[in-house]
Amino acid sequence: MIHAFGKIYDNAPGFIAATEGPDHRFIYANRSYRELVGRDDLVGKRVSEALPEVAEQGYIELLDRVYRTGEPFVGEDLPIKLQGAAGDECALRYINFVYQPMRSNGEIIGLFAEGYDSTGEILAKQRLRTFQEELSHAARVNTMGTMAATLAHELNQPLTAVSAYTSASIRLVNKGEQDPEVLVAALAAIQEATERAAAIIRNIRDLTKRGETSRSTFDLKVAIEESINLVRAGLRDQVEITDSIEGDLLVNANPTQIMQVIVNLVRNACEATKPGRANHVAVSGSTTPNEVLVSVRDHGRGLTVEEAQNIFTWTDSEKEGGTGLGLAICRAILDSHGGRIWLEDASPNGCEFRFSLPSSPRNQDT
Repeated sequence: MIHAFGKIYDNAPGFIAATEGPDHRFIYANRSYRELVGRDDLVGKRVSEALPEVAEQGYIELLDRVYRTGEPFVGEDLPIKLQGAAGDECALRYINFVYQPMRSNGEIIGLFAEGYDSTGEILAKQRLRTFQEELSHAARVNTMGTMAATLAHELNQPLTAVSAYTSASIRLVNKGEQDPEVLVAALAAIQEATERAAAIIRNIRDLTKRGETSRSTFDLKVAIEESINLVRAGLRDQVEITDSIEGDLLVNANPTQIMQVIVNLVRNACEATKPGRANHVAVSGSTTPNEVLVSVRDHGRGLTVEEAQNIFTWTDSEKEGGTGLGLAICRAILDSHGGRIWLEDASPNGCEFRFSLPSSPRNQDT
């Protein structure tokens, strides 16, 4: 059969070979097989003679077992070192193949081998695995760096407030201030800023553990007022911050994260103000049937077209002590809450940022 269909087998995409007798003498090897082993002079030679490097790797024992037992052997992605021409170094290949007996009158007279070279697939899998490991490592490093930068960025505001109120308290004590209400108010502000810093750390820790943070229904108007107070505590320059809220703004969200958004926007607006111009930041809020809208308007220098295009992308900040994460964090937080943020206006007279959140069902009923 092998000789009769030799031309057909010779053009087969996979490798095919046949041996006869217990010493496994080649009677046929198609082109793919010859190309795999790198030799043409196989027919008439024993496998151990034609391919001595194969004999040293245990493949002759496999042939012996199949010839003796009559049970086929299937190999999947088995490594094999092939020398090719005499004097060449052995090259590692991987093969998928089957050894099965050939019979005549019920007796085994030889073996038939067929399969294909799977080296390309194995190497591709190894490269993919290596790439995935490198990508995973890079992602872990990037995540750690991002988390560190996020913490530094978000903790800056409450820590600045703590420092400001502490300095004020020390000055009051040094001046002999006798009004306990003034000191109590300063200490209460320190406590509030400290609790906010702890909440930020707890939020990020919970996010890394469970991939989500707790949510509750709260009045966004109160969160805006608290955020404005935090920003005021850390301001070095006099900036007037006003808020105009239409009624209750009930949302179901994570209060700490939403306050992060508000603080970032209000602080950015305050930092955008310029000497000689109206140092005024306006915060407003309103409701629609389905969402709550918040606007933060400043009277700064505005933004260039290039700056506006990349404003929500994580980049290196040009501000002293900045990380370039503020607006990117805002977008990430709002995306996770089903909300959105956008730049409404970027004229030379200032900027207006807006963000929206889905309105709480309780808010929609009112």
